[in-house]
Formats: sequence, C-alpha cells, structure tokens
Amino acid sequence: MNDLREIIFFVGRAAWHVLPFFLLSMFLSVMINMLDLKDAIRRAFVRREVLSVLLATGVGAFSPFCSCTVIPIIAGLLTSGVPLAPVMSFWIASPTMDPEIFTLTVGVLGWPLALSRLGASLVLSLGAGYLTLLLCRLGYFRKILPDDGTDSHPQKSTSCCAAADTA
Repeated sequence: MNDLREIIFFVGRAAWHVLPFFLLSMFLSVMINMLDLKDAIRRAFVRREVLSVLLATGVGAFSPFCSCTVIPIIAGLLTSGVPLAPVMSFWIASPTMDPEIFTLTVGVLGWPLALSRLGASLVLSLGAGYLTLLLCRLGYFRKILPDDGTDSHPQKSTSCCAAADTA
C-alpha cells in the first residue's frame, strides 16, 4: 500500500511540475488563433523554409516545453499552415533538449556530456527537419496533404512544402 501511495504522489508531483508549461503552451496556441496570427506565422516560415528549420530547432531546443506540453503548440503551428519541415524540427528539438535538461545534465554528468547531448539534439532535430523538407520537395507528403487550392484548411491551401511549389 505504501508503494501505491508513493506512485500516486510521484505522478501528482510530476503533473504539478508540468502543469505551468502545459498551460503556457495552451495559452500560446489559443493566442495564435485568437489574435489571428496564423497568416503572419505561415508567411514567416514559408518564405525561407531552409532557414526556418534552423530557427525552429533553436527555439525548440531552448524552450521549456516537454513532449506533452509541445503538442498544443504543434497543433497550432500545423493549423496555421506552417510547413511541415520546421514543425518537425521544433517537435524533435523541444522535448530532447531544454534549459532544465541541459542544466541537470551539466550538474549530474558534467560539461562534456551535456554539450554532447546538446549537439546530438541539434543534429537530430536539424536532420529531421531537413529530411522532411527533402521528402516534401520530392512530393512524398502530397497524398496526405494535397494542394486542392481551397481555403478550407490552411495546410491544404499552402500544401506541404510551399517553397517547393514556388520553385
């Protein structure tokens, strides 16, 4: 019975720790929709997709969002019409490295391993973003997100990789 109580307290503490970040991510997602920032965000990411993957990696790696709290932000980005490549890059970077994880890694395992982990996270995220960009440009995701020319869904109207359509 003590083990069950310890498990419940552990889960409760973990949920309490994640709650502020989850609420912040929900707030950001709702704010994007309420302030009608979708077009501005989409334009910023569509114009320079190669650079946007790099930017999304940096923002993701240094934001305090874990794998659970990043989901509403990802949903907001996708519904805003942000291309898949930077979204994928952000999605990989955010839970694999954040300031808290980096600080804990430095404290427990030392600087060399913390910097190696940061580098691996950045390489993994950039690789995922640029691989997704390449697959988009080759047309692999067109069946999933077809460009039907309607505005019924922002992602459909910009297609998977808008940069590939303009090239």
